[in-house]
Amino acid sequence: MDIPADSSLPTIRSAIDEIDNGIVDLLGQRARLIDRVAQLKRARGQPVRDPVRESAIMDRLRAAAQAAGVDPEVITGIYRLIFDEAVRRQTSHAADDQCP
Repeated sequence: MDIPADSSLPTIRSAIDEIDNGIVDLLGQRARLIDRVAQLKRARGQPVRDPVRESAIMDRLRAAAQAAGVDPEVITGIYRLIFDEAVRRQTSHAADDQCP
């Protein structure tokens, strides 16, 4: 999203709000996919955590962050939370023995 350099504070904040809403929508999509992953893992007897995949994702996202001018440590912290939530969701579904 390109915002002209001479934009007003409310205009810039509105653009930030749109981005934030998009992030939340994407996290919702990710959560629904995690539910499907949980079903597949449970059906195949696979563990909830996949440290090799998590490490590969983290490496890829840290590189993407660096290229985008975002501190990779920020991305690491955010994705640790996202991974923890994914594990919580999958574990919860396994305990309930159901996925939406």
